[in-house]
Amino acid sequence: MHILFVAPTLPDPFTGGGGNWLSVYIDQLKSRHKISIVAVLGKHAYDKARISEIQTKLEAAGIGVTILPFTPPPVTGWKPWRVLKKLTLLALGEYWQVLADCSCAPTLNAEVNKLKPDVLFCAAHLSAYFAHDIDNFPKVACLAEGFFVNRRTTMKFNILGTDLKSILRRKKELFISYLEEHAEILALRKFSLLGFMGMHYVRWAELKKIPNAVLVSTPVPDAGMVKAEFHSTKSKCFRILMIGHLHSTSNKTQLPLLAEMLPDIERRFAGIDVKIRIVGNNHLMPKEFDFLRKHPLLDFVGPKYPAETEFLSADVIFVPVPAETGSRVRIIQAFSLGCPVVGHDANQLGIAEILDGGNILLSGTSSGLVDKLFALYSDPELAKRLGASGRKTYEAAYTPKYASEVMEYWIQEAVERFKAEQQRIVIR
Repeated sequence: MHILFVAPTLPDPFTGGGGNWLSVYIDQLKSRHKISIVAVLGKHAYDKARISEIQTKLEAAGIGVTILPFTPPPVTGWKPWRVLKKLTLLALGEYWQVLADCSCAPTLNAEVNKLKPDVLFCAAHLSAYFAHDIDNFPKVACLAEGFFVNRRTTMKFNILGTDLKSILRRKKELFISYLEEHAEILALRKFSLLGFMGMHYVRWAELKKIPNAVLVSTPVPDAGMVKAEFHSTKSKCFRILMIGHLHSTSNKTQLPLLAEMLPDIERRFAGIDVKIRIVGNNHLMPKEFDFLRKHPLLDFVGPKYPAETEFLSADVIFVPVPAETGSRVRIIQAFSLGCPVVGHDANQLGIAEILDGGNILLSGTSSGLVDKLFALYSDPELAKRLGASGRKTYEAAYTPKYASEVMEYWIQEAVERFKAEQQRIVIR
């Protein structure tokens, strides 16, 4: 089978998140299928040297790579009215960008028709917009949260004032989010199969009458390393690892909680050597949290590649992300390495297998999260048990082999559904 992956960039396992799981799927499926990738670059900033390096590696592995520029048509006045009418939407300033994403479809369509794949695999919502108008091939999309979820998450955690300007801004953002949700519903209804990384998104699709939505795994590579035997941390620094880029929608939501926790951590760990190591791009962290850079408990170290050594050298992986979005890949990666994790309750949404006290420690409050951190510091056996249980969870549901076999089944199912639908159209 010829599987054509469409993505907003070439998959980089070092970026975490989508770059990680997409790399796993491609690596696993390439031994059994012909793989091609079309990357539409330019919507987001990217490292040209890194893209070139990844392209060279992919092509050396026998994977065809095509780079298309993200070149939306200029939007001035009311010229895109025909597009708006087609999507049955109303115009609003920031919403032009969604239309620009959809407008990439003709360029992509020409390339897809040239490559003639058996199935189109769209990685993330942006790629689904790019491919929304392609209807002569079966289409699969692998998704977490959509644009409207990110906008509502930002609204929820960016508390605005009660003045008229703030109220109007909130109403405007809410209206845009409903337009984005409507556009997403229309685009996703055109797919043969939708794999969501979170059962709450599957339920959303069912509620919105979007057919063929299923739950899929969020795999990470098995590095072949598991955290060494846990020893008492009382004679050394207790190392807490927070990892992830601090400019993404979900990751920014943990900053107010972190600021709230720091005084409590100082009190609870008084007289104890403790350090919170923050790994990932932080230069775009919201300016209102710049004061955190000077806090003595925090160590901002920037991105580190590969990340496995950071996980293995930490005493606990800390994920205080309260955003109710998709799967937190860093938790899966911690599980794969046998590392204990303390996380926010919200992370249960994207990872159905996590269980408080079973393979992770969870809390929904700042004081509760500090209690969980202190519990791990006080009890190395608890850390050891959680690490071992997390590894078992990974082996059961998130290994590259398991995830790719499930995805391969659903891809084949999508092809069959598309063929059956085409036959029904012919009969009519």
